[in-house]
Amino acid sequence: MSGGYRGAGLTQAEVDAITADFRAAGGVVGQSVDAQRYLQARGAGGLTLNQDTILLPANPTRTAVFEELIHAEQFRKGMTIEAGSGGVLPFEAEAAEILIRNRHAWQLPADEVRQVIENLRNIRAALQRLAAGQ
Repeated sequence: MSGGYRGAGLTQAEVDAITADFRAAGGVVGQSVDAQRYLQARGAGGLTLNQDTILLPANPTRTAVFEELIHAEQFRKGMTIEAGSGGVLPFEAEAAEILIRNRHAWQLPADEVRQVIENLRNIRAALQRLAAGQ
């Protein structure tokens, strides 16, 4: 789940181009009014429901789109969220690392990459606190 990145929103044509392979494989990119309300209620800049369905705001950032596609792939590979093991945090950390590694190939804006790096630092700190039993 993307908490949302501050940055330029993409046009629908740009979202469609980035998600073309996902959609061609049967994936659904939800951007309906109901999806918008759900994202807003969750305070999310994007959300992956399962390997086949992602929700995006009307004008998501480039980084948010790629993050949700990463999460869909994590589900496809069998991701399971276990109570007491940090929940989604390990998967958020993995997604952040993939975004950082692919920032040039995916043409992620530098300001959004800086946000990803900061998020990754916070996630790692939270995982360390969990491991220490705090």
